Amino acid sequence: MNTVGNNGEVGTKEKILEIAAELFAEKGFDGVSIRDITKAAGANLGAVTYHFGSKEGLFGEIILSKTEPLRRFGEEIEKLRLSPKEKLSRILMEYSTFVLHREPSLKAIFIESMQGGDRLPANAKEMITWRNQVIGQAIQEGIESGEFRPCDVEMVSMMFFGLVMPFILEYHIVEPHYRKGAYPLEYVQRIVQTALDLLFRGLEKRKGPA
Repeated sequence: MNTVGNNGEVGTKEKILEIAAELFAEKGFDGVSIRDITKAAGANLGAVTYHFGSKEGLFGEIILSKTEPLRRFGEEIEKLRLSPKEKLSRILMEYSTFVLHREPSLKAIFIESMQGGDRLPANAKEMITWRNQVIGQAIQEGIESGEFRPCDVEMVSMMFFGLVMPFILEYHIVEPHYRKGAYPLEYVQRIVQTALDLLFRGLEKRKGPA
């Protein structure tokens, strides 16, 4: 695998990943050819096949490389002694800030990944399953501690990130510049706070007579 060389130059594989991510975010998966990618990266036409197997394989590698920080954060959260509400709040805030503010091109990549075919690699699907398990565990802990009322943990886990999905998959239709542009941090905080308010109003045990 090519990495950063002794002279500080980025290797071919990393250059292709960088360029392809920009092109996919700008023009969409179907709007970019392997020739477009290798030409922009200054690489041989066969470099994509050599390093990634196919355009779909390259797209999948981009998703994995760009979302790896989210997995690391999730693993760190699991180790902390936080209440269920604190854990869920930190996960949603980190996820939303990362995708909507720090790595905004991911919105466009996610949009393209939903279009079918083999664009979403098996590893990414496994990550989604793991992510839902982390959420489900936090919800279950809240139920067992009496903080949350009994609920369908599997369904709530699946819906958890759906609270911010409209701002990833849909809002760009109304405001096109948000397809790959960053949301202001203050706006992300509003999104997350509203989502958490709705979530916890549904999860928390009712006080007083039913």
